[in-house]
Amino acid sequence: MTSSAGESDGRDAGLPRTETLAAPEVLRPAVPRWIGPVFFGMGVVTVPWVLYLAMTLPARSGTGHDRLAWVGFDLALAAHAEAVRANRLRF
Repeated sequence: MTSSAGESDGRDAGLPRTETLAAPEVLRPAVPRWIGPVFFGMGVVTVPWVLYLAMTLPARSGTGHDRLAWVGFDLALAAHAEAVRANRLRF
């Protein structure tokens, strides 16, 4: 069935007209490429530092938990650096 100008043949009744969309622009990542390797290096260097602290810090001091506090802090720091690096690789 052919239709004349201005008439609808019923195949697109009720559907919006579609337009051809241009290809999306290629966006630069919000984080520079060097961030991933730097945070990976920070995480790798932090692990031996944690081991050194665990063995050299005195078992007792004013608070009694200095060793646990510093080792725990440094482990959290290394885990955070690794999480940032892993997240950077995803984008």
